[in-house]
Amino acid sequence: MSYCLAAPPDGASILNFFHLDDYTWSWLWKLAFTAAALSTGFKGGEVTPLFFIGVGLGHTLSILLSVPTDLLAAVGFVAVFAGAANTPLACTFMEVELFGATDVIYIATGCFIAYLCSGHSGIYLSQRIGIPKAAHPHITAGMALRQARDFIGRRVRKTDTQTSCDPAAQTGK
Repeated sequence: MSYCLAAPPDGASILNFFHLDDYTWSWLWKLAFTAAALSTGFKGGEVTPLFFIGVGLGHTLSILLSVPTDLLAAVGFVAVFAGAANTPLACTFMEVELFGATDVIYIATGCFIAYLCSGHSGIYLSQRIGIPKAAHPHITAGMALRQARDFIGRRVRKTDTQTSCDPAAQTGK
């Protein structure tokens, strides 16, 4: 005998976030459990959790800001993925395909803000940096995100050892 566990029809889902139901903290739980699963070595998809987190965060912000729920849910849906994948233009086009062009200005703004706020990090570490973001002018075009992450990590560790009062930390021993 096999069992199939499915979410209840009125439960938190990507589709239900476009309505005014109350799933305020679902996006945060999804973020926490996805981070915990990935940090313990589980492999999984990155797209669907990002869509869920984005649409849930957009839903929550729409309640806090008194903005139409479907608008901010759509912005969150694509903007979180745009920031994580460093693809604001592609995500803007994806929004037009999914939701129509009516609110493209809001969606494009959300995608590009998320892209700029994401810094030189992302879910695809082999992705090459086309144009360095202003936050890190020492990172060059053509550098992979993995290299940028390692470079920034070295700078942070170097700064930590230089400001530490512990002589062992300063010598690296």
